Amino acid sequence: MNAHNHELVPFKADHMAGVRWTEEKLAERLGDRAFVSYEKHPGYSLFCNGVFVGAGGIVVLYQGVGEAWAIAGRPLSRLHTLSFHRGITRIMDDLARDLKLRRLQAMVRASFEQSHEWVQRLGFEREATLRRYGINGEDMTMYARFFDAQ
Repeated sequence: MNAHNHELVPFKADHMAGVRWTEEKLAERLGDRAFVSYEKHPGYSLFCNGVFVGAGGIVVLYQGVGEAWAIAGRPLSRLHTLSFHRGITRIMDDLARDLKLRRLQAMVRASFEQSHEWVQRLGFEREATLRRYGINGEDMTMYARFFDAQ
């Protein structure tokens, strides 16, 4: 039986070095240090046996409102997918509580069906399509979760 050592650590952009992106053009446009600004906000990276599984966190837009983000490494095994989902669920819930959020929103590329299913499993509700909002001019879908006043 394989032992899997999972480690959740504060997010650093360098954790994503070597991630195989599903869209090479997007990766070129973003660059290696695109996520360095996320280091200023609460976020975590998940590693399994020293290998990057994924990362996620919340950027606080203003008091009571945050925007969730998550990046998964590729490819994710079934074990990693479950670990990543559980980790992101815990991170989002804990951070939303700690940050006293009333609204947590997330953007999903409109054409990326798998992400729509996943963000809904995380408890987000679809709100709107933002036309030509993405970095490459693609349509994005806004999702939101709501929390009781803290």
